[in-house]
Amino acid sequence: STAENMRAQRKGIQQAIRNANDGVSILNTTEATYQSVSDTLVRMRELSVQAASDGLTNVERDHLDAEFQALIDEIDRMANVAQFNDIQLADGSVPTLTFQVGYRSTGDDQITATLNDLRSAALGVNAEAIGTSADALDALGAIDDAMETLSEDRSGIGSTINRLQAAISNLMHTDTSYGEAVGNARD
Repeated sequence: STAENMRAQRKGIQQAIRNANDGVSILNTTEATYQSVSDTLVRMRELSVQAASDGLTNVERDHLDAEFQALIDEIDRMANVAQFNDIQLADGSVPTLTFQVGYRSTGDDQITATLNDLRSAALGVNAEAIGTSADALDALGAIDDAMETLSEDRSGIGSTINRLQAAISNLMHTDTSYGEAVGNARD
């Protein structure tokens, strides 16, 4: 009957809402990792600026470089442990996630998010050091490039979150309309 067909479609709409909400949660978790990596790059940049100055001794630069190297390791650790429901979010092993946000089987019923590799090698900072003034200046360029890459990637994550939220809003209105229509069809 028409009412049963509409009820089945409504169940699909309700599941699509849950899927889209899951997508927002996954991407918010991903965004938190991007923020942590960004904060780490900012600290690495600060250390590079400090190490580029001739007002430091080599011993002082070595101390700064020790922290700098630990921060490179921390970027890799964060990228390797960023997960949601056992889905790797930042190590490059899962390049895309597709969320079913509609109740049909068309491409318009799906939203795909791109997940980029946030490890230090992918960002181009894994081989950097700040043990000399010249190395520190080189590191500044690599860090600035990494921050630009990160910013571009974050804008993609943010726009996908916005698309998912728009889909949720649309689906909720559709669900309400279907609920009223199913009630009318049964009457």
